[in-house]
Amino acid sequence: PVSCPGPGPGHSSPALTRVCWDHPTCTEGVVSVSPGKHVAMSCNISNTLSRVTVTLFRLRENKTIFQDASQGRFSRGDWQLWVQGGVAQLLIEGVRDSHAGLYMWHLRGRQRNNRYITLEVSGEVPSVPSAASRPVPGVVAAVSILTVTVVMLTCYMCHRFRQRQEVGCPASQAPRARTQQGLTPKPTPRPPAPVVKPSARGTLGLMSANPRLQMPQTP
Repeated sequence: PVSCPGPGPGHSSPALTRVCWDHPTCTEGVVSVSPGKHVAMSCNISNTLSRVTVTLFRLRENKTIFQDASQGRFSRGDWQLWVQGGVAQLLIEGVRDSHAGLYMWHLRGRQRNNRYITLEVSGEVPSVPSAASRPVPGVVAAVSILTVTVVMLTCYMCHRFRQRQEVGCPASQAPRARTQQGLTPKPTPRPPAPVVKPSARGTLGLMSANPRLQMPQTP
């Protein structure tokens, strides 16, 4: 600690000195804010700040936002730091997930002090579909090709079936067409049966005319 000039409380001797402590106080606990909003964090001490360093600690990333900032205003990206007297204030505009984490404040007045503030970004965030729910381009293409192939094969089989019906059964279609037109198909005339007239010779005449029916000769 640095000694302050002048007598301490309860002492009248100017030779005695008292200690000037910084007594730092900062935003306590966890600061929760919705995405897109503005947020402010601050630290102050009893003495004048000579240097302020703000570092952001994340899961796999440590980033020093402001290094040994003195009195005045400073800006870096979405962060703005204002230091005046014993007060330091950090302002973030349009909070995003990348702003969340543990902020370490290194304050230098008459002593050196470290303080920590946690920023939590909460609220509704637009959902992004995961990789597991997204359709795989290769699977979609394969399903499309298979569907087209099945449809074309079905059309081809129907066309072939109709051709076989038209070529293979013309006779059965003709009477059906005539019936639909109100015409009754006429029966096909048969040739008249041959009339055999009996000969005067009788049965022997028939047998002599047909050599297969001749009687065997007796020796």
